[in-house]
Amino acid sequence: METTNGNNIKADNFNCIVCLKLIVEPVALPCSHSFCKTCMENVLKQPRRICPLCRSDVSFLNAEDLRPNAMLKELLTIVFKDEYAERVAEIEEERRLASTFNTVRKRIHIGNEHSQVIEGGKLINHKWTLFVTMSDEHINDQQDQSKDYISHIDVNLHPTFEPNFVTLRKAPFCLHRSGWGTFLVQVGVHFKPSLNHNPMTLTHHLNFSAAKDQSTHVVVFEIPKEKPTLVVDLDEIPTPTPNNVIDVDDDVFIDDRPHAVMSDFDDDEDYEILIS
Repeated sequence: METTNGNNIKADNFNCIVCLKLIVEPVALPCSHSFCKTCMENVLKQPRRICPLCRSDVSFLNAEDLRPNAMLKELLTIVFKDEYAERVAEIEEERRLASTFNTVRKRIHIGNEHSQVIEGGKLINHKWTLFVTMSDEHINDQQDQSKDYISHIDVNLHPTFEPNFVTLRKAPFCLHRSGWGTFLVQVGVHFKPSLNHNPMTLTHHLNFSAAKDQSTHVVVFEIPKEKPTLVVDLDEIPTPTPNNVIDVDDDVFIDDRPHAVMSDFDDDEDYEILIS
């Protein structure tokens, strides 16, 4: 939404070109262009690191090298005080969520392979295979990872096929058919419930002019981080004696045995404690 201050200065004029929102915690690149700090940190994680505005090379920069634009920050906090405060709160919430979730980015590929059916030197049909696969976003290894992420796939074919609606429930997600004509295939990709991701609708127009044709899309999963589990076996913990002192939190004992977590674990880490 377009907002202005009392001097009719539009906040949109100070939007970050990456997130398209008011710049917050601005940092300046050597080319003098400024962006949100978190946006530039994400840019620097990409294989090709360039300024999002002028495309100048910034591959020599790391996140810790980003230079705060103090003058722009002071201007924004004065001219757009309320909007800037809202953006700061938004960023802090994003960072809080990032601390409890792992962001996993994958590539999802949809396409078809094709071969001609020749008899007596004449083309009599086309065989084709529709496929959906997954791989890492920035790694060239194309090993299919769909079995780890996809639960099933719904394929809508041309009405002349019988059946024209097919569900694939097991990787590799491939559908083999034959026919003369090409058409637009609509595919619904359903992910495993544990990933808590909405289904994706993809389309692919069959291509009989090449042996293989595909398009690639990016899918992002926010997977909750699991707390590390510490299993404490009370039977294996010796009873404290003057010659055998065990440092435990709060000196809690049950049946003369320590019922606590040993103090040499990381104090900054949250643990799920299982007592056996």
